[in-house]
Amino acid sequence: MSAAPGPESRDGPDAPDGTPRALVRPYTVTGGRTVTADSWPPETVVSATGRVPSPRTPPPQPGRPAPGHDLPDGDLRRLADHVRGPVWLPGDPGFDEEIASSYSSVAHRPLVLVGVRDPSDVAAAVSFAVERGLPVAVQATGHGAVRPVDDGVMLSTRRMRTLRVDPDARTATVGAGVVWSEVIAAAGRHGLAPLCGSAPAVGVVGYTLGGGISPLARTFGFTADHVAAAEVVTADGRIRLADDAHEPELFWGLRGGKGNLGVVTALVVELFPITSLVGGGLFFDGDAADAVLRAYPRWTAGLTEATTTSVSLSHLGHRSRAGSPLPTVHLRFAHVGAPDTAADVLAPMRALAPTLDTVGELPYEAIGTIHDDPTEPADVWKRGLLLGDLPPGVVETVLRSCGPDVADPVASIEIRHLGGAMARRPRPDNAVGGRDARYGVFVVDVHGPDGDAPERGRRLVEALEPHSTGAAVNFLGTVTDSDVVATAWSREDYTRLAALKAQVDPDEVFRFGYAIPARPDAAVDAGPGPDAGPPEARAIVEAARPWRSLAEIAAGTRLPLGVVRVLVTDLADAGLVRVHRPGAGADTDQLERVLRGLQRRL
Repeated sequence: MSAAPGPESRDGPDAPDGTPRALVRPYTVTGGRTVTADSWPPETVVSATGRVPSPRTPPPQPGRPAPGHDLPDGDLRRLADHVRGPVWLPGDPGFDEEIASSYSSVAHRPLVLVGVRDPSDVAAAVSFAVERGLPVAVQATGHGAVRPVDDGVMLSTRRMRTLRVDPDARTATVGAGVVWSEVIAAAGRHGLAPLCGSAPAVGVVGYTLGGGISPLARTFGFTADHVAAAEVVTADGRIRLADDAHEPELFWGLRGGKGNLGVVTALVVELFPITSLVGGGLFFDGDAADAVLRAYPRWTAGLTEATTTSVSLSHLGHRSRAGSPLPTVHLRFAHVGAPDTAADVLAPMRALAPTLDTVGELPYEAIGTIHDDPTEPADVWKRGLLLGDLPPGVVETVLRSCGPDVADPVASIEIRHLGGAMARRPRPDNAVGGRDARYGVFVVDVHGPDGDAPERGRRLVEALEPHSTGAAVNFLGTVTDSDVVATAWSREDYTRLAALKAQVDPDEVFRFGYAIPARPDAAVDAGPGPDAGPPEARAIVEAARPWRSLAEIAAGTRLPLGVVRVLVTDLADAGLVRVHRPGAGADTDQLERVLRGLQRRL
């Protein structure tokens, strides 16, 4: 039995006797501290992290096996007797092949692996784990691997092969082991199509639970917006049907809450009467990166919902005359409508003279060729952000990190145009976040020498964060920090998901992947508690979501700018906010005048 964790340190959230520390020091206006933040200009931007002093996961349970613990042979025999699928232990033939993920840096090592075949297998395996205090991980194709599973019970769902198309209802019932290419083929026989992802080899369920951004997302919305029902096994071992009439709160959370609430064994997804579309790519030499990226925001601003696009810069080994790697620029294009209309829409980008143009009328089964995503396993670091807009400063930042003149560039960056139908909430509503974003940025780079985040990729993400409105959960990337994971939802929805998690998984059995903590008090990500500091400090944390300048915070809270600087320093020391200082050249006198004007008007 593991001992209960003690205080982190004398300087951590708790005092040596275990009592919570105030995370923000008291202040008086006439006797505040002297801080280096006095030199921060008013345009310095601040973002609340939402960290709270209480732990996000429960303490170790009595009797829970430690990693590497050998389960008794009798327990394993009982598990094998209660499931139809195979059961493996580490070292068994087939174990390594079954747990392999799409990312070679993620090497799973669960205590036991179960190849579940149906919902009853899932229920038996979950109950087995819960009775022994073990967590449960789920994997189908391995595309969703975030971090190694080195404990607990892993369920491999690839044998759950249910696939039924109802052409009259225009729906498909899809098991947890089915991939999108199979649904495309089955639906296509009836003149129908699903809202698959850009890579049809990806599993249906994991993709959809994270929202799902299709190559046609601006036309039809998120894939999760078109889920009619879900079958799920929760931590109590129950097989539940969730739809608008049954378990409506669970149905809300499953669609967009990723895998936090249980093991989804099947989904009923809507199909659309689409047999073809206009799609493909425009490919440009790396020297055209500047022109293409600067034209992209202007061009996408005028697009209708019939068109969904993205642009990527990827370094594939080509070199400039100076010896630096040259990127390939790939503009992806998908249009639901007449080819003549699509040609008119695409004309401004074609005028930039691509070296290769593959855009044309496509059968729907060829939709994966639009993005032409790699299918081989890769050992990469990834991170995604959502943006409210794509101003020139963001384009400059991208070009400085991945452009043709960069000596040591980030490996790849993709910018997706969002909005359109994605901005509209479905009926019934769901937990999908990021509906206010107009663009998404996805950074891919090779790992650092010790397998850690690459410095150049990390610097690019930090430079983009002040412009970010959050993240799409399927594009969070190589992230395990709960505060970063929380940015995939609005504060209200994250709190609601945490409360729902406390109802259906209070012991956090499903704690892998992009985990949400079980918080029945509905106080998740709410910033400092009532004893954490003065009300002015709490007001600053609330104001700094997602990013606000010191001037904006001072105006909104009606606090003197000097007091805001002091409090922000305390909040930053406590880890409750992040601070980003601007570059040189800002007109601070003008910003001070703007601040005084805002305070007079508010």
